[in-house]
Amino acid sequence: MYTVFICRKCGHNLYAEETPDFGEKLGRICVMDCPNCGEEGYENWILSCRKREFPGNEKVCAKCTHFVGMGDWGLCCDRMYGLCYEDTEACKDYEERSNG
Repeated sequence: MYTVFICRKCGHNLYAEETPDFGEKLGRICVMDCPNCGEEGYENWILSCRKREFPGNEKVCAKCTHFVGMGDWGLCCDRMYGLCYEDTEACKDYEERSNG
């Protein structure tokens, strides 16, 4: 799992892997300057969310063969009734879409 922090100034996402030394890692993040805009670390980082995968590796609806597209309730997926978006975390019926 990853905990995601956002820079208050530029919106840069910082992914921190949740390892056994996560508490120490949080201490380092609190004072870390933003690598994107250089904003000083003190009180800069906002806790955003948790992700199972690093960006690009995550299983999301947009990468699934069953994803029809964003739209009305019940019209997004050919397997699941509900409302989903491109970045919605994949369900149990996830099947990787081929790039070919």
